[in-house]
Amino acid sequence: MIQHYEQVSENVCQTCRFFGISRSRFYVWLGRYRETGVEGPRNGPRGPRVSPYRIPPEIEAPILHFRTECQYRAVRLSDFLKRYHQVFVSAP
Repeated sequence: MIQHYEQVSENVCQTCRFFGISRSRFYVWLGRYRETGVEGPRNGPRGPRVSPYRIPPEIEAPILHFRTECQYRAVRLSDFLKRYHQVFVSAP
């Protein structure tokens, strides 16, 4: 795809239309290609580095404990943590 851009079209919009990808994705791959060469676009990360919705470890430990020891399901576990530990965690 990058060879097509550099050798054939020299136009990002045409190249993206031809391969059916977004321009933002093309520029990500082009940056990786320029940094690390041919293997750059293949070995990049596939997801976010940090999830903004991840539960902190100090809350995750009691959840795992009560989930395994007491066999609490999601709704009951959420109510239990809210009532006795003043921690709000949504059931889903």
